[in-house]
Amino acid sequence: MLMHTELTGNALTTTCEETQMSASTTSPKRVNSKTASRVRPQSRATDSRPGAVPSPEMVNLFEEAPAPTGLLAKAWVRNVAYDKKVWLDVDLLGRAGEPLHSDTLTLRYLEPAGGSGDFFLADVPFLAPARTARRASAHELRYRLYYEVEGQTFTDGLCHHRRL
Repeated sequence: MLMHTELTGNALTTTCEETQMSASTTSPKRVNSKTASRVRPQSRATDSRPGAVPSPEMVNLFEEAPAPTGLLAKAWVRNVAYDKKVWLDVDLLGRAGEPLHSDTLTLRYLEPAGGSGDFFLADVPFLAPARTARRASAHELRYRLYYEVEGQTFTDGLCHHRRL
């Protein structure tokens, strides 16, 4: 709708005109195949997160064990407060060290631990190299451990590696 207001002497006059919308459709744009190339995932585990304080007294990797379809990682965190977050930044790397897949995985609470701490567990999944062609070049799993409590983020300060 188009409105037009006009002042004539002391009178204000408003006129309205209806405008018809076009019923024709526009053709969808095609993606240029040269610019739609696959983007490599950005590595999450190469460097520690900004602001994360290295502190093995607050968080550390207690144990890790290979599993049939991934890796089990058990972390110890100091029990400072009930509300806490524990996670891993994970990279699945190719033979040349390029990230094939990057993700952030939350650890789940497992049980109370000694030393005023708690245990958290991560089941880090990855496909066996023979399952898909994309993962056939997977060579290494790299990850970093983080713990957030009372607004502060801690890390054990290490980049953990596991050859596949």
